[in-house]
Amino acid sequence: MEETVKSKFEQVILGNLTPDGKLLDLEGKNIGPDEMRLLCEAEDDLSGVEQLYLSENQLCGESIEILSRVKGLTGLVSLYLNNNSIGDEDAKVLSNAEMLKNLKCLMLEANHIGPQGTETLARSANLKSLEILFLDSNPIGPEGANALARSEQLPSLQALHLDSTGIGDVGVQALANSPRFANLKKLYLCSNKM
Repeated sequence: MEETVKSKFEQVILGNLTPDGKLLDLEGKNIGPDEMRLLCEAEDDLSGVEQLYLSENQLCGESIEILSRVKGLTGLVSLYLNNNSIGDEDAKVLSNAEMLKNLKCLMLEANHIGPQGTETLARSANLKSLEILFLDSNPIGPEGANALARSEQLPSLQALHLDSTGIGDVGVQALANSPRFANLKKLYLCSNKM
């Protein structure tokens, strides 16, 4: 019996793609720069992916840089990057990624995004379609909350998750007084010492 050897692409990428091609689950799979390069090379194979799970991979730096250049994820609607090591510089790189243009849900919970990274995300023209943003458990502080409150780039936002972000009373006040969140239906602010 002939045994076929699967390529790294087949093992890492296609092996974690649902049969309908809509969900790619790479959560906790030790994804690093090499695997991210495979995503870049995939192009046509991933055009139907709507949900991409990259949580719990310690992603930062080079991996985020490579992810931001992926062109084949044209149908991406949800991107899960929670529980990684994404910091302010990574948020800046990510905010320029074309794949975010049709995104409805961006999960960045439990990373290292501070006020500067939040400001960069809040100014990103690529997030105009975003409906749900998770920034829970990031040290965005009142400055980050203020950046979100001033943002003109999040007109579609319906749910904003800011639990455990250290925004305090000042940040809550900025959000409450913001005229920018006309479509916001849910605002999560637990554990912010208000």
